Amino acid sequence: MYPDKTRSVIACDTSAKTPEGNRQAWQERIKLAKTHPDGMGELGRITLARWFPEGSRCHPKAEGGVQEEQGGKVLEMIKGTSVLGFEAGAGALMEYDLITPTEENNGGLLGSKVKTLLVAGSLDGGGKVAAGMRELCGRWNAGQRGGGNGVVEFVAIEGAGHLPMVDETEKCGEVLRSFLKGVWNE
Repeated sequence: MYPDKTRSVIACDTSAKTPEGNRQAWQERIKLAKTHPDGMGELGRITLARWFPEGSRCHPKAEGGVQEEQGGKVLEMIKGTSVLGFEAGAGALMEYDLITPTEENNGGLLGSKVKTLLVAGSLDGGGKVAAGMRELCGRWNAGQRGGGNGVVEFVAIEGAGHLPMVDETEKCGEVLRSFLKGVWNE
């Protein structure tokens, strides 16, 4: 929305528009948090299995993984979230669209020329999140709707799920350092 106020953007494991069916998924998660006896704890356990899928070092059943340390911290954060706070956050994720040009978004995301890094865990959503972000990068750089003239990069963090900064901290850190070093040396 404010390209003149930022030098760069890093977006991790997301999409530029709410995927089909997401509204219902968020509504079901809100209902679970409100009605299950362990509310946010149960939601957290289910979420960990999705965020850290099989193959991830933080998967709940990963042999020799870091689940107890890293995943345990994430679970505690989720459990510590109020249901009201979760509901507000989920509401924001139910319906957003950064692609369609509007007055508020300065002509849509694909028109942005801000240097951007798109990062996704290779295992997130069974690889669908990385594929979507790779496709977005290609569309953006191809110059659709004014394009970004090659200012967008995409990197998949191998072996990571939805939170590559937790799953593969070192790999993710190196990708971010390299990008930021390039931005600040321009």
